[in-house]
Amino acid sequence: MRNHEKLSLPLKSIYPVKEAVQRLDLSYLHAVLHEADNEQTLRRLLTILRAHQMMTIQDVLASNWSELSKLRQLGATSRKLLADLLERIVEEPELLIDETKAEREQKLHTIKERLREMGLVQ
Repeated sequence: MRNHEKLSLPLKSIYPVKEAVQRLDLSYLHAVLHEADNEQTLRRLLTILRAHQMMTIQDVLASNWSELSKLRQLGATSRKLLADLLERIVEEPELLIDETKAEREQKLHTIKERLREMGLVQ
């Protein structure tokens, strides 16, 4: 694939992040930061993304590299860090969320919705 074609693909097609992880707030990215990574770059990255209404990992994955490169003050270093963090999340989602806990929460949510539909709880 040509590089310019990859730039226009949604990040979710490049980084297949688990659904439970996608719903997490961007602040969870701190959990996958390595010692060699610059924490100040991450803080700047999060500030810029939030300023552009990207609050969750899912919001970021809905964009593409072309859109992100147009964001003011989001330079190559920040984009490289974001790519590294997304790659780590794909490889080790358990760094962010315990899958069994997420599955339990999803089942509980479904049960609560059914009970609401039946009028047993509000």
